[in-house]
Amino acid sequence: MHKIIKAKFIKKYWFNIIQTENGFYVFNTQRKRKLPDRDGIGYIVPESECNTLDEAVNFLEEYEKGGYDV
Repeated sequence: MHKIIKAKFIKKYWFNIIQTENGFYVFNTQRKRKLPDRDGIGYIVPESECNTLDEAVNFLEEYEKGGYDV
């Protein structure tokens, strides 16, 4: 089961920090606004798997500073 821990709007897309059984990762929702049905939309940001929430938050902040691919 996945749980959204934090969501952040960067430029024009929503990014979520997701918690899994194995840690955390950043997910690009490919949504420009909130949608009720999120299934099948978006992708895991490459190299965003982290062991702790702090690492995931730092990754997302650095990702925002360095630009991103959509």
